[in-house]
Parts: sequence; C-alpha cells; structure tokens
Amino acid sequence: MASNPFQQLDVYWNISRKNKKLKDCYRLLYHKELWNKAYTNLYPNTNIDEKIIENIIERLRHGTYRFFPIRQTSQINFQDRLMFEVLNMMLQKIYEPIFSEHSHCSIKNRNYHTALLDIKDSWRGITWCIHGEIGGHCSLIHFPILLNLLGQKIEDRRFLLLIHHALKCGVLDGWQMNETQICNFSKLLLNIYLHEFDTFIEYHLNIKHVRYANNFVIGVVGTKESARKIQFLIREFLMDKLHLSEEKTLITHIEKEIPFLGYEFTLNKQRKQSIMIKIPAKRIQTFASKNGYGNLQNFTVEPRRKLTNLSDTEILLTYNKELEKIANYYKLADNFHILNKLFYLAERSFLKTIAFKRRSTSKKVAMRMRRYQQGRLCLVQHKQGNQIVHTFLKLKDLKK
Repeated sequence: MASNPFQQLDVYWNISRKNKKLKDCYRLLYHKELWNKAYTNLYPNTNIDEKIIENIIERLRHGTYRFFPIRQTSQINFQDRLMFEVLNMMLQKIYEPIFSEHSHCSIKNRNYHTALLDIKDSWRGITWCIHGEIGGHCSLIHFPILLNLLGQKIEDRRFLLLIHHALKCGVLDGWQMNETQICNFSKLLLNIYLHEFDTFIEYHLNIKHVRYANNFVIGVVGTKESARKIQFLIREFLMDKLHLSEEKTLITHIEKEIPFLGYEFTLNKQRKQSIMIKIPAKRIQTFASKNGYGNLQNFTVEPRRKLTNLSDTEILLTYNKELEKIANYYKLADNFHILNKLFYLAERSFLKTIAFKRRSTSKKVAMRMRRYQQGRLCLVQHKQGNQIVHTFLKLKDLKK
C-alpha cells in the first residue's frame, strides 16, 4: 500500500476501471491525511480537531468504532459524519470508473442539471417515454443485496463490516431520505445499489435512459406496445431486488409534458424534433404558496408575519435567498422568463411584510426604499462606518 493515501485512491481507481477486485481497503482508514481532507470538505472554515481524528483512528485499529443510531428528528453524530465523508471519498474512487454515463447522482461534475442536459442534447427520434421511480414508500432497500454488490468489488471483510454497521445505524434508511440527514455517502450507496439497473438497460435493452437517484426516464423509438414490453422487462428485472413504484411509473408520448426532477420536457416541434425543457406552472404556484408569498394564480399577495421578528435586512435576504435558489434550480428551462411573475409576487409580499412590521402601508415602504438605486427596492445598512446597500433580487440579476 502506498504511503500517500491519495495515491492509493488513484490506485483503487485504476484497479476498478480494469474490473478487478480491491483488497486491503480498511488499513487506508489509518491515514490522518485522509481524515484531514474529509474534515476540510465538511467544515472548510474550521480548524481541524486532531484529537477527534486520532480517537477515531485508534478505535478503528482496535475494531471498536460504533455508529450512533440516526433517527428522523436527530442530527448525524459529528464523528460519524466524518466517517461517512471518508468512506464516501474511498467508494467514489472505486465506483466512478464503472458508473454509467447516464447516471447523474453522487458522481463528480454530475447533478440534476447534467441529467436534464443528457436528455436535451442527445435524445432524437424518441416517440414514447417510460418514466417513474424505483422503490418508493412501501419498498425496502435490501442491505444484504447492497453488501453483496459491494463484495463483488471489494475483498476486505473489515471494510465491508464497517459499511454494514453504517447501514444498521440508518445512513440509508429508505428511499425518501430526510434532506437534513442526507449526506454524500448515502447518495453514493444508493447509486451503487441502482448501478445494476443501469447495466441492465444498457447491455440488455440497449435503449436511451437517464437516471438521477431513484428517478429515471427511458426513451423509446417505436410504438406504445414496444414501450409496454420494455416496461414489463424492467419490472421483471427489478422484481426480486428493487421494485417499480407502480403508481408513479407511466408511459407518455414525447409530444406531451413528461415530468422529471421537478421539470417537464417535451418535443420541440419548431426546432427539428429537439427536446424542450420547461418549468411546470404548478411547481411555481406551490413554491409561492409554501413560502407564504400568496396566490400566484389570482395574484393575491400575503405578508409573512412569521418573519417580522427579524430585521428588515434579514427579511430581504430571506426572500433573495429563496428566489435565487429556485432560479438556479430552473436555470435550464426554456421558459425561464415565467419566473418573473413569481419574483414580482415575492416583491409585493416583501413590501407587505415590512409594512405590517412598521405598521405602515406597502406604498409608503416602497417609496422610501426606491430612493437609493433608480427605483429598485433597497435597504441601506451601516456597519463599522461603511454603508452597505442590499437590493431586492430581480430575475434579470441572475445569469441564466
């Protein structure tokens, strides 16, 4: 084994790429440099606590490291979070060389945006789509199957036992993982579990497909009957391991809107049979309602009374953060401009919130805030002799 753990990880990558088994992975966990890197990944602005790392390594040497149980309402234990990050770094090097190019979860430089671009850039001539979820609320992730899959790549009993203990503690507890709990390691384990699905699609059915976590879409060139046959073959393959979510797995013609990862895609008839990706109207309406802006359909504006205990600047930054998040999520959409209506509703809601807090009117609040920057809503904050201007976000401020 190389004295430099990162060189050893590169060795793992090359071995895995050649479809060979890896051995002696557990001892790599004794290298401090690996833990320091994991610490920096998780807490980039915090000084590394050497004692915590030394304690973890010592317990690993004696085989006494134990994970704390993860419950839905609790946070992941600090030391366990470090452990998950180190295991993630190791397994990523092992599995990235063999993951499908059409899998977009827990792989470097891939995400939900690359999944959508995969469809938009490379799908031509598709007539029907099979889309849905693997697993679901009633389906379990079978840990023995996952451990067996890991065992096909890794020949190290102690390393696999450590992952077994991590699974037992709840790091991968069902398909709908709590977003506050989810970590890179959980996503990677899920991707390893579903890698067999990608392999089956590519080598046995040889059709176009894209998968992000347990959400997938398959493009079929042919009749609806041929799409049904493919759906049947997929269901048969998954029966003993994963199961399809029957109520969420549908066959839809490419000329209709097909939901995928919060977007919709359909055939763009005006541009040589290319694919158009859109923001679903219902998604924006739900976002506005959930965040308390009001009703986007009839444009009823609401103040957010729960925010009035914050400062005016904090309220403005709360709105900006929410709007920037949804705009970044939907930046690939061909109808990106429809977010303008949402941004305007949010602006009116912000004014109502500040007016409610000040016991004033939206009109008076707007007039006062628009004095600073050519009619834009602004708040001026004085900090240590400096003047900081915070401007309410507009869609045109964000580069698509």
